[in-house]
Amino acid sequence: MTLLERWKDFEHSKIISEMQQILMNYANWDELFCQNGNGEKIRYCIDHSKDEALETYGKTPGICFSEELARKCIKTALMDYTFLLIPWFYNDTNEIDLCIRLNFPIGYCSENGVEKEFVDVIINFAKCPNRAGFFVSKIIPVR
Repeated sequence: MTLLERWKDFEHSKIISEMQQILMNYANWDELFCQNGNGEKIRYCIDHSKDEALETYGKTPGICFSEELARKCIKTALMDYTFLLIPWFYNDTNEIDLCIRLNFPIGYCSENGVEKEFVDVIINFAKCPNRAGFFVSKIIPVR
């Protein structure tokens, strides 16, 4: 049974409460929301096929600074904005984008020699047959 199936008849406040409990008390919360339907771990920064051990991507324009920050972004979105996802949990749409402003920088760009950090991000959620019933497929820093 996925979380979405479990939450089918829950009140919205109970869903939000359970989501927050999962994120605060479950050390491997990212195994629920950062794995696709095949159980593969999602990477949010760059093509890592050459060096899967690479964790910090530094100042590569247009991507998250690191996998750790990407996961922090996901946790922030799920902790604070689950109420926006609840209608999507129960409709027939397979994907949804959520655009939020973070209280920490997530990415970087350089325009005309001026460095600019991004605090806005688009998070793409997609439904799948993993344990949660959905996962975060992409994180896109937005300028």
